[in-house]
Amino acid sequence: MTPSPLLLFASCNQPYITPTPEILSLWSSMRSLNPAGFTWGGDAVYGDAVHGWNFTLSGPVPNRKPADYAKLIRSYDRVLREPFYPVSPAAYHFGTLDDHDLGVNNGGKWFGMAESNEAAEAFLGHFLERSNEGYYAGAGAPYERGGDPVWARGALGSDPAFPGGKGVYGVKVFEFGGGAPRIYHEATRGGEYKFPGLGEGDPGSKIAVFVVDCRTNKDAWPPGIDMSNTAGTGLDFLGEGQWAWLEEALGKSDARVNVLVNGLQVNSANRIPSGNVAEVRARAKRGEGKGREGGGVR
Repeated sequence: MTPSPLLLFASCNQPYITPTPEILSLWSSMRSLNPAGFTWGGDAVYGDAVHGWNFTLSGPVPNRKPADYAKLIRSYDRVLREPFYPVSPAAYHFGTLDDHDLGVNNGGKWFGMAESNEAAEAFLGHFLERSNEGYYAGAGAPYERGGDPVWARGALGSDPAFPGGKGVYGVKVFEFGGGAPRIYHEATRGGEYKFPGLGEGDPGSKIAVFVVDCRTNKDAWPPGIDMSNTAGTGLDFLGEGQWAWLEEALGKSDARVNVLVNGLQVNSANRIPSGNVAEVRARAKRGEGKGREGGGVR
């Protein structure tokens, strides 16, 4: 079945909560749209578990037990067994990590499964590979397993084209020019990075979906830092390898529309103050523009 020229985005899926009629209706509606692409913006699962609560002036705060690799796999398998997932066998499933599919609340590069890249392997090599079985069967695999740079970053723990880059980041280009949508994939040939579909097809009909990993390389926030102004601290979310990739990929894109997806909060200034206030994009100045001092990719 030819998919529709639609892209869907989702996040914050809790597989251990019994789906309510409202949740099932939402998934059913998404499936009925028959999208060409489905992008996870983070927290496809909540691998870490709640073990009791702390009661504060701001309200109850859960005590969360970090996940190990086996728990992440069990969580993904639970989603894969649901009747509503994958969203469509014709859709290409794509996405990135946030803290709960990294395995720890508000986590970063200090967490074991970020350092080992196991969280990336579980998401890419297990969850997304199985999510895309229907797509591969219908379209033929666009690359050998491990040949897609996004998967390779998870498998190898480093990006061969951008040294030091690891985690779950990449870009897919969807062309909606009439007929069946076309999907272009990244490639690295002879050590040179190839932006997906560059010079092919009609740029005016292309949408590039970039996913950025704000967890695997995220620095720890020191106690006592003024979270309203992090300029000059040297703190980072992406790591040098991922920054280098993002700058080059954005600079090469010939798509009419570029969509940037990540797990950071954007419009959350009205939230009750909490421990992850530092991760609100509007208050973390290195998340503005280019995201670090000295210039900007817009």
